[in-house]
Amino acid sequence: PWSDHFEYNVLTSVDFVLLISTVNFGDLGPRSSVNTTDSSFSAIEISNNGNVPITIDINATPFFNSTNSEIPGNYSFMIAEKEAESYLSALTNWTNMSESEVESIVQLYHVNGSNSANEAILHLLVVVPSEEKPGAKNSQITISGIMS
Repeated sequence: PWSDHFEYNVLTSVDFVLLISTVNFGDLGPRSSVNTTDSSFSAIEISNNGNVPITIDINATPFFNSTNSEIPGNYSFMIAEKEAESYLSALTNWTNMSESEVESIVQLYHVNGSNSANEAILHLLVVVPSEEKPGAKNSQITISGIMS
């Protein structure tokens, strides 16, 4: 009565959360430079809670109203490990934030029997252009993930 044929399905789950999702640099003047590698500011933290490695893409709306070619990279990001060996590869040098999606992390690992590292840090760098008008500034960062 027992079959020699067994079949089972394993469902994949792409599930990531932002442990820290907001960065506030406070009041800044022209040509001020701040970034989240300074312990004064919290960086964005990404955690892969799914059951498969994921690739993370990042893009954002412009932070400033003006641009200044004398100050390249006035709004940049880079990725760092929160836990050792949490991803296969990532953009670990300052990279200009773009309105187009940029592949930023390749294979952010998930927790499994052989790996307990599943978190990465998104650092931000802001350099205020000299001609930027005063006022509140903000940018919406979009972080998307797909199965690697």
